[in-house]
Amino acid sequence: MVRTAAGQPANLGSPAGPPPAPLGFRQRGAIFVRRHRLVPYLLLLPSAAVIAALVLWPTIQIAELSFQNYGLPQLVGTSPTQWIGVSNYSQILHDPEFWLSLRLSVLSAAVMVPLTLSVGTLVGLLLSRLGRKMAAFVSSVSVLAWATPAVSASVIFVWLATPDGGVVDWFLTKVPSWLIIIGELGQRDEYNLGIYEYATAFTLPPAYGLASALAFILTIILLIVTVGYVRASVREGALR
Repeated sequence: MVRTAAGQPANLGSPAGPPPAPLGFRQRGAIFVRRHRLVPYLLLLPSAAVIAALVLWPTIQIAELSFQNYGLPQLVGTSPTQWIGVSNYSQILHDPEFWLSLRLSVLSAAVMVPLTLSVGTLVGLLLSRLGRKMAAFVSSVSVLAWATPAVSASVIFVWLATPDGGVVDWFLTKVPSWLIIIGELGQRDEYNLGIYEYATAFTLPPAYGLASALAFILTIILLIVTVGYVRASVREGALR
């Protein structure tokens, strides 16, 4: 038996020093974050908050407007808000112009998406065949075209499409008449969904509630397409 200097037996079970101080809130939080590996999610939190403010809040407002008869009188405050339930959605789904615009949008996507992928693939193959200096030049020009500010792009578009000698205007004079100013607001049988929504919202008399319901329907369509694309990509092993 271990004895003290006074000859008394020592108590080996007693602590050697004072008990440790309790952990503070920040220390417990840091341990919890490390234990559950939450650091990547915390780094994404500021961006998620900004996206929520810029996307989710307007989405909530559009959802609210889609259940209202909301036009200029409600916008300027001369008439009270009129809640009409799902009448806007019913009106859109029974509108032949909506189904025609949807069909034209699908046909346009069926042409434009493969064409865009083909052109991108050809540009990539061209860059792989070019020398280092020429490939850098072509890549720089492509990036500059992508990064052109909206104002500069608008000015260039006006130069191209002006009826007084623009390249696009000259080209349209050479194509068959049934292809010519397609999607103009006066040609309702040539709308795509974007132009149909714009015309619904801003042609007189404007119907912001009806356009909001249309925007929600378009969102649902895009979500269905996106979910199908992601599921197909996961099935093929592109996303893991």
